[in-house]
Amino acid sequence: MGEVGPRQRIAAALRAIGVYLWAHPGLLALYVAAFALMALWSAGVMGIWATTAVTVLGTALIAVSGIGPGDDRDKRVMAFVGTLMVGLATGIDALEKLHAAELRGNLEKDVLAFSTTDRIKPDFVGFLNSQLSACLNGTIVDVDRCDGLLALLERVDRGNGGVPYFRAEILRNRGRLSDSRDQFFRYLAEHRARRERGEDVGKSAACDRNAGFCQERMAWACHSIANDLFRDACAATDVGQRRDLFGRAHEQLVCEQQEFPKGFVQRLRTRPLPTRELETALDRQLKDPARPCSDR
Repeated sequence: MGEVGPRQRIAAALRAIGVYLWAHPGLLALYVAAFALMALWSAGVMGIWATTAVTVLGTALIAVSGIGPGDDRDKRVMAFVGTLMVGLATGIDALEKLHAAELRGNLEKDVLAFSTTDRIKPDFVGFLNSQLSACLNGTIVDVDRCDGLLALLERVDRGNGGVPYFRAEILRNRGRLSDSRDQFFRYLAEHRARRERGEDVGKSAACDRNAGFCQERMAWACHSIANDLFRDACAATDVGQRRDLFGRAHEQLVCEQQEFPKGFVQRLRTRPLPTRELETALDRQLKDPARPCSDR
């Protein structure tokens, strides 16, 4: 009998594996699915679901390898293949995220370089202001998206009035009313500083042209603060504190009326009183600060 060569030994091993797998159809199906999935993944056929599918199948192989009786060698092979698939998917996912972060960083640099040119910057800043307004005035507010737009506006034009103004609105949507009020006060201070320097602060349509400052925004900031102070005053129990808070709320109401005489009619969660109702309520409470605010 002649000596068996390497090819014969390989062929015999493959036949043995084939016979064994044929006798274990469940195991055969798992292996075929695993390698088919890997082949499709490497060919780019599965797109964004590839990493998830490979991870799920790899986890299934690991789980099946620990179930019921069977050949320990087969279980070790299944566990090895499953672990390899999960590890490979995790590694590739991490690399893809790093690549995406790099691309995002490069894109941001390009956008900033392009948008800060003298010719492009005014239009781009106006675009960001309009996008922030739309983001915050939608039926459902995506606060994270608004945050991203605000971060871009701040990088492009740090001194823009929209930065504190929109930050105040974003903080208010996150329930941080005290921080929101601080940003509105910052907006008012910067607005008044511009006015004292003789710079145009314009009407509402001039917000974008006037570096994010305008009378209607100033009035809205005053209206928001007035509502906050009125609410705080109503919650206070000390009559002296109530009188002080109602007085400060009235000062903000005067600011609002000077900048935007027709007033606001919106009823919002943190600003429930429109201008006229706030004016009436403050007149009543200033005459008798101890009076419960619910008495109408």
